[in-house]
Amino acid sequence: MSGKHWFVVLDGAHLQEGQSGMAVSPLPTRGTVLVGRDIAGRSLRISSHPEAGRVVLSIWDHERCVATVRLAEADVPDLVKSLTACLVVDQVQAATG
Repeated sequence: MSGKHWFVVLDGAHLQEGQSGMAVSPLPTRGTVLVGRDIAGRSLRISSHPEAGRVVLSIWDHERCVATVRLAEADVPDLVKSLTACLVVDQVQAATG
């Protein structure tokens, strides 16, 4: 590859060093998009990549990816448990508040 760095984006396309693939990622084929409630244009994309054993969480600002976390499939139950625990605490506080 003659000293150039190449990057593979999720849809299999290749980019040369210096090109940004973050704004061209398609909507997830296995997953969902959750629209943020606090900032217009902000969303959370959740996509499954079983061939890599990963679930990818990415934060988008309109058409630009601003952050990504790649979780192992084994970490997903802990994520769900943590999210659920946040809701339970809020409900308990509301009932006693």
